[in-house]
Amino acid sequence: MHVALRADGGSDIGMGHLVRVATLATAMTDRGHDAMLLTETPEAAAAVSPASLPIDTDIDAALKTTAFDALIVDLPAESRSPTVELASLDLYERLAARVPALVVIEDYVDRTVHADLLINGHIYAHRAGYRWTGTEPKWLLGGNYVILDEEIRTLAARTPPWRDPPERCLVSMGGSDVASVTPTAMRAFGGRSVSVDVIVGPGFDEATRETIEEAAKAVDCQFTLHEDPEDLATLMFDADIAVSALGLMTYEFLALGTPIVGAVTAPDQRPKARALRDDDAGVVVDDLEASSFRDALDSLLLDADRRRTVRDRGRELVDPDGVKRIVDTIADLPD
Repeated sequence: MHVALRADGGSDIGMGHLVRVATLATAMTDRGHDAMLLTETPEAAAAVSPASLPIDTDIDAALKTTAFDALIVDLPAESRSPTVELASLDLYERLAARVPALVVIEDYVDRTVHADLLINGHIYAHRAGYRWTGTEPKWLLGGNYVILDEEIRTLAARTPPWRDPPERCLVSMGGSDVASVTPTAMRAFGGRSVSVDVIVGPGFDEATRETIEEAAKAVDCQFTLHEDPEDLATLMFDADIAVSALGLMTYEFLALGTPIVGAVTAPDQRPKARALRDDDAGVVVDDLEASSFRDALDSLLLDADRRRTVRDRGRELVDPDGVKRIVDTIADLPD
């Protein structure tokens, strides 16, 4: 099967869409399929993709000249940047006319779509919110269909560490800290007797990097800064508590059993925040103030029972083997 994957990423929209399709492309090629990434952001794509994955920026030409069996589209529905291509019904209908099968990865539920297969691995996803044109899509919805990479899946099969009181924490706002929240989250650790690993992703802008370095020097806590670390999955698994934006990394933490303080850094993260609260699977910070991070952090640092509940509920909500089900379903799509 020859598959094209369409996604973009960067400091304005984050890296999650690219990470998701790169993970899916790897899973497809591991199963003997051919994959190509179509993107308008090649540098960001190369930063999160395996070197063996072909990347093409001439999207229209690739769709004209290559006989793809399926096209997988993972684009944001909104962005502050006017140059970002957005997911829309019109786009889906135009792309569906050019390929035998269209696979759409969606983050929203109240949408009208056009697709042969729709994937929404969010824990709040449900079919009732969708409308469609053409033939009804096949649906893969909910925590059984989260796209997690192989390293996360392997670690998720292990029993997560347990230390009381907590000793190790992690701050990670994803591949690009769109709202520059990392320095504020770091200040919440002032005076706390824990070591904190701070992740600086490949899409962080220079101003955010400088503020992170300043916070590491100014705040009374033991920080270790990691620049796009190769052992990120291990750092995530080994943490007693993680402070993170509520992007796609949220589901990695849930699968790993790492209790999370989740920051709402974009409007499309609010459904996830509500689901985490409703299921008691995380502590949510809405206003992004250091005092709010501190209160949320202390609710886990100082309460072992709450921390254990959050850990266990997260592991119940996300099945780490979702990518295998997705690849099987794509491979079975009719020609």
